Amino acid sequence: MDLKKKILAIDDDELMLELLKTELGDVYDVTTSISASSALKVLEMQNPDMIVLDISMPETNGFELCKLIKRNPEKSHIPVMFLTALEETDMLIKAFHIGAVDFMIKPVNFLELKIRLDLHIRQGEMKRRLLAENVTQGKEIESLSKELSQCQNLVEDGFQDREKNFSEKAELYKRVKLRTHNNQRTLEQLSDLLTRQEELIASTKKTMGL
Repeated sequence: MDLKKKILAIDDDELMLELLKTELGDVYDVTTSISASSALKVLEMQNPDMIVLDISMPETNGFELCKLIKRNPEKSHIPVMFLTALEETDMLIKAFHIGAVDFMIKPVNFLELKIRLDLHIRQGEMKRRLLAENVTQGKEIESLSKELSQCQNLVEDGFQDREKNFSEKAELYKRVKLRTHNNQRTLEQLSDLLTRQEELIASTKKTMGL
């Protein structure tokens, strides 16, 4: 059995809160708060799926409370809808500007309200899932990048070792080649010397009639 989605309704009008609880209670788990301060205390203990908020309230009005909620990293994802008797266009603009997802004028059509609430809750869930997937993918990409970096370092280190070994082998080859060349020249010189000695001996024997 699916659990009911949680709604936090905030209004300084107790009758309005009772009406919201009665009309929405068959579909949602509704918690009510009569002021911004009491609503903040509720939010310390709960994470509702949706906040329904009045604008005109004593002490802290709905706009200021919405700003506080949106500044809280742990609560900013919660969609906020304003229900108000104020019909000024600038109020509507301000509501959306500070992060609200919807705005309805009292008196409320509760069938329409339920449809809107369901829509925004579903959108909020999709947004949270996408965010979670992005975080997971981001971690996977970061992990993969580290692995690729490690592999690249191993390849570079191996290449450097190969370069070093090649350089050492090349130097040794040069020394061996030089030594071999020098030895070859020495052998050639010795061979020339022996040849001249043999020629000198042969010439001397001939001169002596031997």
